[in-house]
Amino acid sequence: DKEMEHKQLLTVFNSLLVGIGFFTADGTLVRCNESFCRIFGADLQTLLGNKLNINENSVVPDVVKEAVRRCVPVQMSFLYDFDKQRTDKRFFSTRTRTCYLKCNGNHLYDNDGKFVNYIFIFEDITEMVKSEEVLRQSRRKTELAMKAANIMFWEFDAVAKLFYSDNEPLNGYDQSKPVSMALYLETLHPDDRSQVTEVMERMSNGEDFSFSFDSRVMLPDSSTWQFCTISGAPYEFDSNKKVLKYVGTRKNNTEVQKKEQFFY
Repeated sequence: DKEMEHKQLLTVFNSLLVGIGFFTADGTLVRCNESFCRIFGADLQTLLGNKLNINENSVVPDVVKEAVRRCVPVQMSFLYDFDKQRTDKRFFSTRTRTCYLKCNGNHLYDNDGKFVNYIFIFEDITEMVKSEEVLRQSRRKTELAMKAANIMFWEFDAVAKLFYSDNEPLNGYDQSKPVSMALYLETLHPDDRSQVTEVMERMSNGEDFSFSFDSRVMLPDSSTWQFCTISGAPYEFDSNKKVLKYVGTRKNNTEVQKKEQFFY
């Protein structure tokens, strides 16, 4: 019956992991689910009983408020400051400090095209943002360490026959610009090209092998031959265990060799 159907829908509504809130045309909250309450740190009675209006919330970005007023869709992520919100007793919350929220808002109309509510879907993405920041910092530290150690990281696509790198002077340090096998060979000392050509041919054929060799390389930012150690290994395979991608490094040992020659 209708009562049972209503209970089932309410159960589903409250079991959703995202917070859902319904607002009137003037921005007043009139309905929300349990996840909405959890995200904003208040119970249902507090949220609805105080007739909270999104336009009066100083923490919510003006872009979001404007979307409600104009009745247009909005989608964005923003930092939500609970401590600032608590200065208004109507917006009581058990949560403190800040969190990152992702919101997706849109208007609802009935079958006759008449406005019913503005609906918001909120998601707490704080942990995701923190994880991304940790990853970004870790990557940045790795890049700085590799630069200090004169190490270039590369990836070779055996299908496309192209090299990719984000710290390679041959592509202007632009990962979106792949480097061809021919260009790499051109940068090598003529006496070193035969061994490198053999390695590249094996990589192009998707052979499962690792390698490391020394070679002289002429780089765009240098006027003399750079003494480098180039190493690589399989990274990705297809269903037939044929190598699709290799990863490796090019370590510039020129300064080390100069120092060794100076002392010995």
